[in-house]
Amino acid sequence: MVRAIRRRDVPAALRAYEEIQLWNGRWLAATVVGKRAGALALLSPALLRDPTDGSLRTLLGASLIEAGWRVRTYARAKDVSPERFAAFHQRLAEAEQVLAPATDIDPANLAAATLRITIARGLSMGLPEARSRYQAVARHDPHFPPAQRQLLRQLFPRWGGSTEEMYAFARERLDAAPPGSTVGVTIAEAHIDNWATMGSPRGWFKRPEIREELDKAAAKSVHHPDSRRGYDWVYAYNTFAFVYTRSGRYRDAAPLFKALGRYAENAPWSYGFSDPDTAFSVARLATMLRG
Repeated sequence: MVRAIRRRDVPAALRAYEEIQLWNGRWLAATVVGKRAGALALLSPALLRDPTDGSLRTLLGASLIEAGWRVRTYARAKDVSPERFAAFHQRLAEAEQVLAPATDIDPANLAAATLRITIARGLSMGLPEARSRYQAVARHDPHFPPAQRQLLRQLFPRWGGSTEEMYAFARERLDAAPPGSTVGVTIAEAHIDNWATMGSPRGWFKRPEIREELDKAAAKSVHHPDSRRGYDWVYAYNTFAFVYTRSGRYRDAAPLFKALGRYAENAPWSYGFSDPDTAFSVARLATMLRG
């Protein structure tokens, strides 16, 4: 699909996209296309030619969202200028206009529906609206990891949620998740964000109650015998490797790094580090030496 986008062949890109059988794969594909330079300029005129194409709307919506975040940057809100916020909101409003008809055309379009949860957060539509959009996904798949991660971010205190709501949702989803699912990573994400919000206190991940909860989540997800390498396995393995290395648990991190091989993911290594590549490499080297 990316190769088709590179050669500016929209019909081929759409065919490749629709050949992806699972919705979490399509969501990932849409976000990947969104990050491609030139995708927005390529897909916008294509939609004018066929406004009823839900797949095209999904890819274009993802491109508009990514364009908005590029303008805003991932800085804290207090460090973003009013001009950048205005441009950011404009792009997200355009994305909403593109994606809302896609979910009307096909309510089971979980990629488009999940992208709309991101829009609700970016446009500060409020927690009730974000939850409503999440439920639109959960009606079709109650264990859809991309949607759960997007709602979890809305529940972070810095996005208008609270520590209590964040942990309650992560624990609820872990308890309901089938064994081997990557849903367990939401527990790790919640602890990472709480740790970062409090200024990255030393020893946070060594606390007995946190260690116990992380081990429970890993046992039901990345360490479970039924765990499979689906579309988000690299993200899940990196996230658990992060919390293990931050607490000096290199023996626990070792099998994760071994399984990852040459694959890495910027999140969560960007937490507390200006260079996630270096943070990942240092953590992996420490694990090789000590684990």
